[in-house]
Amino acid sequence: MTNTHQAATLPTTAPIPALAYLLTGCIAVIGSNSLVLGPIAPAVAASFGTSVPAVMAASAAFGLGTSASALFLARYIDGIGARRMLQGALLLLAVALLASALAPTVFALVAAQAVAGLAAGVAMPAIYASAAAIAPPGRESGTIGVVLTGWTVSMVAGVSLSAVLADLVHWRAVFAAVALLAVLALAGLTMTSLSDVRKSGPAPTPLAALRIPGIVPLLIACGAFMTAFYGVYGYLGDHLHSGLDVFGAYNDVVRAVRDEKVTSPLPNWGFESLNEGMRVGVVSYIHIHVGRDKDAKMFDDARFIPVKDSDKLTRVRVKRGTRFKVGEALGTVNRMYHVHLNIGPPGGEINPLSLAPVGFADDKAPTIESVQLFDGAGSELKKQSERYIITGNVRIVVDAYDRTNMNPDRRRLGLYKLGYQLLNVDGSPAQGFAEPRITIARSSEGLYR
Repeated sequence: MTNTHQAATLPTTAPIPALAYLLTGCIAVIGSNSLVLGPIAPAVAASFGTSVPAVMAASAAFGLGTSASALFLARYIDGIGARRMLQGALLLLAVALLASALAPTVFALVAAQAVAGLAAGVAMPAIYASAAAIAPPGRESGTIGVVLTGWTVSMVAGVSLSAVLADLVHWRAVFAAVALLAVLALAGLTMTSLSDVRKSGPAPTPLAALRIPGIVPLLIACGAFMTAFYGVYGYLGDHLHSGLDVFGAYNDVVRAVRDEKVTSPLPNWGFESLNEGMRVGVVSYIHIHVGRDKDAKMFDDARFIPVKDSDKLTRVRVKRGTRFKVGEALGTVNRMYHVHLNIGPPGGEINPLSLAPVGFADDKAPTIESVQLFDGAGSELKKQSERYIITGNVRIVVDAYDRTNMNPDRRRLGLYKLGYQLLNVDGSPAQGFAEPRITIARSSEGLYR
């Protein structure tokens, strides 16, 4: 009796082409430029002596440039070729980013970002077209999915590193770094074997796509989503603080709040800018003239080393390993009229109030100005005979603020904790609500959850 062994050949899945990862990097470069301005906007505004909304006009210019070129220029990709269009767009993007880094005025920055938008509006369709062209049969969705992770890379890595770079060097270094990445992406693309597939015939009209069934609702949904995202994200850097603002008069001496040693090789930054500061150990002192007064007169302290060019002070050097004790002078308050105090490394700050500052007191209860109830559809619920009739899901919207003993009446601080509790008519907790349900809380590390 003979046993016959037969081997079956299983179908194999073609791998994602290596070129897809280069296209992912191209998307990451474009995404980084579109996202970095929000976190560094306060530093840019301080450098130009203007407001954050004025600086964020550059972000709007980038968006307008992107939409205009995507609508009127991207339609030529099929005729010219995706590779050639992408190479030209990356070159233009690198030039625009370099111009952003060197911008002498806010208007120049806005203009440079508008040009960057023109490049991005062509580059993105060219990237997606190239991704579809190089995808193995049956792996189109997977290939494009890999390319789209470039947006995640730009959000997670690009934005985080840009904030650190702006903190340690200057906001201009952020745009210079992204420009370098654009050049590297262009060089990588030039060395690849990506081929152009060109189509003959006239380019489609800009609004021809509107005749595709279902495209209009999709555009409205995408527009609403992107408006909400960029409308909020763009201003987070200006309105969210991870530190403590300590009021001080112009030229007041800023003193160390704890014994610390300088651990960074570049502990101070932003010479003569409004965001000039210094990190000593885990404590950062921002908005100060480091080691000098308002007239650039150096402290009589050898730990602060003046660096001059033709007898003009260009920066102040503080060596790594330098130690400061509580109460020793670090600098003076600049024209921001306060010192922003951060505790912890960038991205890992803790609540500065954990230091228990001398004289600080907070025995004032938060103020609730209004409470509104909304149903599941988003419509506000109105009282009926002095009562709310509630069915189904309910959203509770509260307008409230906090204040410490030292705050003037005009200052309104954020809440550290917010929740709700249902009570019976006699004031006792309703079933299942023995304890308040906390919906917003800020931990001792200063993080919302």
